Amino acid sequence: MPTMKLMADYFSYPLWRTGRDEAGSIDPATLSLDAALSSALFQWAEQFDVLYDQANPANSGFADQVTQRAFHRNGLHLWWRLQQALAGQYNVTYKSVIYERPLTAFSLDKAQFAVLLERVVGDPFILDAAGLAELQLAASDIRLATKQLIAAEILKTGDAQGVDSIAPRIRSLLATAIAPGRQLVAQRRWHDQADEQMSVAISDDGIVADVIDQQGTHIFYELHSVTDAAEFLMYPTPTLSQAADGIRQLSTLLPQMEVMTTLVVIDNQGEAEPQAKASVVWLATQEGLWWLAADAAEQQAQGLSLDALRSKLIALFGS
Repeated sequence: MPTMKLMADYFSYPLWRTGRDEAGSIDPATLSLDAALSSALFQWAEQFDVLYDQANPANSGFADQVTQRAFHRNGLHLWWRLQQALAGQYNVTYKSVIYERPLTAFSLDKAQFAVLLERVVGDPFILDAAGLAELQLAASDIRLATKQLIAAEILKTGDAQGVDSIAPRIRSLLATAIAPGRQLVAQRRWHDQADEQMSVAISDDGIVADVIDQQGTHIFYELHSVTDAAEFLMYPTPTLSQAADGIRQLSTLLPQMEVMTTLVVIDNQGEAEPQAKASVVWLATQEGLWWLAADAAEQQAQGLSLDALRSKLIALFGS
């Protein structure tokens, strides 16, 4: 599958070809993107263009770290939207203004994920008749997925076996996603869209986020910091709500809900039964953001700001 890079550069489109025989930026209007996403990409590029100092190019750039961080955060949001919009067509990387190395993302349908997981995990995850039946897959699905992964250069042919048959970058991200460590598993419920399931795994090897749709397709995102991981769990809540204040009964907020996220924090240190450490709920309404500890005796929600929500999620990664 071809790869595309999201990267801001002065007076250029923000999308770039990355193939060995291709170069140059891509006009977002030529892709199968909705008008809102295409417009957001152009606006992001224009925000970078105004940083250029024509009189003294050496002075170009962000005025401070707060502005730089905000631009990076907007880029993260665009990257996540792009990968979802172009899943099955492109894998999209993100070259941030903060990190030297681009962040990787890739999507796998249910059968492709099963093929790779068998190579990473091995026994007891075996794609025999019983395993296929449990996954509601057929042997023909696995054969087709294997061919697709080889064509995409994700799987190697020849003498390589097991985990060594997977391309190194993909192998590393998959291994991080299932490694012992802390996982934050979330269910996002919309009032007018299908539910989403997502997780963030943090271990000594790094941080990987995973979004799973109702068809079992996985989209994996490499993240470089706990702050970005919290942003991932929040998104797209910031586009819906402002700060809320006071305490409200959950029963009065649910009818107004735009989106509600239920989050469980799990410590998986390799033992047979991973331990749930905490669970929380937050929801967005037209009035703002609301936070509820899921084990609270009274079903009351506390209003909070975006910054307060971000701080609470960052704390959960280390609590």
